[in-house]
Amino acid sequence: MSYTGKVVAVGVEPMQTIDDADDYITDDPGVKQADFVIVPITKGTPSVTKAGFFALDDMVVKSSTNAYAIIGKTTEWAPGSDNGTLLSQQTAYATYVGLKRIMAPFPESDTPVAVFARELMQRINGDHAIETLLLRMDADMASWRRWRRVRDMCGHNKALEIALVLSDDCSVDQWKAEPVELVIISSAMFIPNDTNHPVLRRKDQVIVRELMSIGAAVAVQHDGDASKHMSYLRYLSRPEDRDTDTLWSEAYHDVLQVPLQPLMDHLESQTYATFEADLAKYDAYETAISKAIVDCSSEAPLVMVAGAGRGPLVARVLSAAVRVRRRVQVVALEKNPGAMVELQRRNKHEWHDAVELVFGDMRSYEPPALADILVSELLGSFGDNELAPECMDAAVQRFLQPTGVCIPRRYAAYLAPLSSSVLYTRASQYSADHGLETPYVVNLHAAQRLSASERMWEFDHSVRLDEPMQFERGRTVEFVMDAPAVVHGFAGYFDTQLYADVRLSIRPEDHTAGMHSWFPMYFPLKIPMNVEKGDKISVSMWRRCSASRVWYEWVAESPAAASIVHNVNGH
Repeated sequence: MSYTGKVVAVGVEPMQTIDDADDYITDDPGVKQADFVIVPITKGTPSVTKAGFFALDDMVVKSSTNAYAIIGKTTEWAPGSDNGTLLSQQTAYATYVGLKRIMAPFPESDTPVAVFARELMQRINGDHAIETLLLRMDADMASWRRWRRVRDMCGHNKALEIALVLSDDCSVDQWKAEPVELVIISSAMFIPNDTNHPVLRRKDQVIVRELMSIGAAVAVQHDGDASKHMSYLRYLSRPEDRDTDTLWSEAYHDVLQVPLQPLMDHLESQTYATFEADLAKYDAYETAISKAIVDCSSEAPLVMVAGAGRGPLVARVLSAAVRVRRRVQVVALEKNPGAMVELQRRNKHEWHDAVELVFGDMRSYEPPALADILVSELLGSFGDNELAPECMDAAVQRFLQPTGVCIPRRYAAYLAPLSSSVLYTRASQYSADHGLETPYVVNLHAAQRLSASERMWEFDHSVRLDEPMQFERGRTVEFVMDAPAVVHGFAGYFDTQLYADVRLSIRPEDHTAGMHSWFPMYFPLKIPMNVEKGDKISVSMWRRCSASRVWYEWVAESPAAASIVHNVNGH
């Protein structure tokens, strides 16, 4: 047996008395299917000899033989007992025999939270430091509130994870944003199906699958042979049929990425290939280009693709022209020398030299003729985070006829408050200095969005300005919380009008179907904020610019607290 901590890890928690963990693992036929077992470290509440060690007869885990397959349970907290000393002794012994995961019961409400948090921190940071301490708790709101207080007192320590005990009619909305490592299901929650095999009710299946999808293992509480229950849970955890794009997207669940800088760095071929696989995006671009060609009064419109990459938009321009039966002149401008080789290949073998290729930077290139239609895909996850405004405005002023059309016409940035202990922990570990003051691109998964998104600002290239565009922006918006939660930061989105009625969006409210080119942004809060349902949070954000770079600064206020101003001067 091996406990991997992945979605497919399925184990058992025996409800009958276990005298010896090694004998149980070796001799019980119902355990052979288990990846792990959950057993007490000691029998009941043992005493410690005057010499300071447990008696052998008090132990359930008596050796390190099967330590890799055991989650060891500490004793329940008892009013009036020396709980801290017993917890210390049990965790020290568990560390000695090599248990990688120890489970401690979350105490009842009459135990002061501060006392429990202090004991946990002593175990995590003591001489016998614990790698992972699972706190066992019920999936209810009262437990979540107490967990929130303990987590805050422990400084969001990454060693603390959750073993969530499900029950009938439980809700896991808040828990999906928490570090749930293990889900425990009583055999009483199973019902027999038509072939008399144990299955979960539909609503419980949904809950378990949701928690499996964020990486939780699952254990069955049973007082006998749980092999059929475990087989069913393995069946439930099997990947559903997914296309390649979906599997690719899932591989980036909650993975923090620093936003691309295509103007500063030359993208690799594989990066281009990933973006080019997004047919929904390019289908929309082709539709927008087709409409723009039809509306253009020029007999043979000059279409310039600024930032052509390996040519996906160039191909769509040519396809759009065929689609509307119009002749076009096409210019492809690209600064990446590697991509220029691919453009030459495609122009020779696919486009029959119908495209004029130009090697240059759109920020400095001076075209010999002005375009009727300018097309670019410089948009980032927040719309303007890849310097689209600066580049597109310069291109509009220098490349485009006074009556010409820019695709995209306009784009707007949006924010929404977010709860995700996973993202917060990963951001705090990303950089010792400024990990929690850095925006990231991330495929949000183990997260809870707490309110609808609000528009922050917009950039409009539909009209030529008499004066240079102002690239700095700033706005304060207010959110009303949908539920009690911890705000760990803000999700950033964008939408865009390509042309006429053709739009693209990554906002959850109106996300373009089938599109996966852009993941949302994540703007962390250095100190998370506790909020209740109906609370109002205001967020101020600024887009700042210098001669050489662009950055964002942000600050949040709740009824009870205010954050620092994050990322001042773009450090």
